[in-house]
Amino acid sequence: MFRILAIVALAIFLPSCSTYAHEEASPQQRPEKIAFKFITEGPLYDKIDKEFEKESYIEEIPDNQFIYGIHEVDLNGDGILEYIVKFTDPFYTCSDIGCHHGIIAINDDEVKRLLYIEYTELDISQETTEGVKDILSYENSLNDFSAVIYKWDSDLGQYLKQE
Repeated sequence: MFRILAIVALAIFLPSCSTYAHEEASPQQRPEKIAFKFITEGPLYDKIDKEFEKESYIEEIPDNQFIYGIHEVDLNGDGILEYIVKFTDPFYTCSDIGCHHGIIAINDDEVKRLLYIEYTELDISQETTEGVKDILSYENSLNDFSAVIYKWDSDLGQYLKQE
């Protein structure tokens, strides 16, 4: 009997735990979820690899067995794609703190780094700063109630953590 009551209680309680803070927002206000496609070679891989080769996390991966998760998005509405990059090893694992992420823009052969951070999850906000979408980062993939917000700074040409 106790087991049945416990199962019923869990069935009632668990759905309320999984509600995200922004699920009640209108569709226009909800952040864009990031879906990565993973690459292991090619011209885009080479550009990303060169831009981030000096990062300590990347230097720890043995034998250059790095896999990059790529999400293409136009963050500023100019018609040119920016790339959100998730760095992972062949086992798709991240460090204890979270995954390393970068955001880059590519114009011809020039790569410009817009952000490099370490968090578990990222989303793209519908809110903009200076015409560029804000980035939401989360330390806990199961709880998105307290996002750290990165806003665009046009003077520096990069994202800065909102204090």
